[in-house]
Parts: sequence; structure tokens; C-alpha cells
Amino acid sequence: MRSCVVAITVVLFCSLMSPAFAQQLAPSPAIGMGKFSGGVLKLHRLAGQMNRCWAMAPEHWYVSATTPEGTVMELATQDGAAHGGYSITGVSSVLRRHPSNQWSSPEAFIHMVLSMGGREHIQYGQAQQDQFGYIIQPFQRIPMAGIVVYRAFAAPADPGGFVVVTREASVRSDFWPTYGPVAIATAMSIRCVASASPPTRDSGAGGRGRSGEDAHESTYNVQLGMEYAHDPRTGENYWVSPSTDVRNGPQGPGYYKSVGNSLIKLDPGTSP
Repeated sequence: MRSCVVAITVVLFCSLMSPAFAQQLAPSPAIGMGKFSGGVLKLHRLAGQMNRCWAMAPEHWYVSATTPEGTVMELATQDGAAHGGYSITGVSSVLRRHPSNQWSSPEAFIHMVLSMGGREHIQYGQAQQDQFGYIIQPFQRIPMAGIVVYRAFAAPADPGGFVVVTREASVRSDFWPTYGPVAIATAMSIRCVASASPPTRDSGAGGRGRSGEDAHESTYNVQLGMEYAHDPRTGENYWVSPSTDVRNGPQGPGYYKSVGNSLIKLDPGTSP
């Protein structure tokens, strides 16, 4: 039986699964990505330790965890109702032979991490593959629902090992239809510079130039019904909805933000 499993912001892998492990997975209710409701949502830039990770997020989000090596960045809302994360994890062929068997296969390790040693129950929806080769895996772990977007790569100079890149977005289940798109966009905005980076990663440390990751993020934002805009005077960035936020203002059709009694037109994309 072929199936996909996921470890939130740690590691995940899609491969042949043993029947015993597969039986522990029950399909969850369908979790769609949803559509951004709009509203010209102001963003701020968040940075991790040593500035090796950075992201765009609404103002009530903060960095909940990060590593100085640039391998992990986790973001959350102040009330804990939403989370977005990124990780890149390498598992060596030697570690896979550890006597605990927790690293013996991707499935064994993932189950240990996700279920917290079997104490938590995880349900999965139907996985899909996007045009960049990443797997989109919906999941539910009460009281949260979410998706993980991941891809595995061969470990450099270690044929028996692997490297997995993951992005995870989760929201309290009752908030998912309205706030899920914001959590997904937040997770997709994370950039990190780590020594084990896959071939398409950014090499800069703060900019948002066109890259494989930017193109990947852009395709998700299109599906979510959102895009970036910025105030050219202040450099402030926003998420806007092409379907609900375009208006006829003093400078013609476009995106505008309200400042007192004035309307300020926004330019497309993020600030330079």
C-alpha cells in the first residue's frame, strides 16, 4: 500500500508503508486550501536567529521557534490559534540503523514524532502533488487542522540517507475555512539559508528576488486568491485579494489602503 505521512516542521516522506503502520492512519474530512477573504492585510517581516530565516506574516504573528543553523523556523499567532513552519532535516544512513528503530525508516520516525510516542491521534486526507514535485498532505490533529507541503531529496554523499524540506500550516479546525489561507501563505513565505539546502533554494539573506521558492510561493498564492502589494512611500507590505480589494481610487483602479480620510495606492509585489 502506498501512502504519505508527515511530521510537522520536522520531516516527512512518501514511500511504501508497512500494513501495520498504514492501519493507524484514518482519512480525515476533506481539508481544502480555501480562499483569502481580502481586506488589505498588513504584514511585517519576521527574522530568526542570525537572520538565517525570515518570513512575511500578519502583525499578530511572532517567531515561536528557530535555529541558528537556519534549519527550522516556526511562527504562530499570539493566541495560538494558527501556526506556520518550515524545516529542512537530514537523516543519515548511520542514524537509520539506530537500535531504537525510531530512525530505521521514514515511517517509523514520522509516526514517533507526529503521535508523540503514540499519545496523539493523527488523521490524513487525500494527498496531492503540485507542479513543483511537492506533496500536499492534509492532516487533522484535534483541535488543529492543516496541510504540510514537502519534498524529499537524496542526501549528499550518503546514498542511504535523505533530506526532507517541509512547510506546515495549521489552524484551529473551526477557523480553517476563513484563516487557513493566511496560515498557508505565511508558511510559504518562509525563507531559510542552511548548509543542507536543496538545489532551488535562495542564496540571499533577506531579499525576495525571483527564485524557485518565490515561484513556488506564487502558485500557492494564486490558488489562495491573494498576492503581495506594497506602499512605495513607506515600504510596508500587504496581502490583497484581486477579487475583492481592487477599487477605483483617486489614481485609477488598483489596490488602496486607507490612511485617515485618504486613500493611498499600493504598488504590486513586495517592497524592494
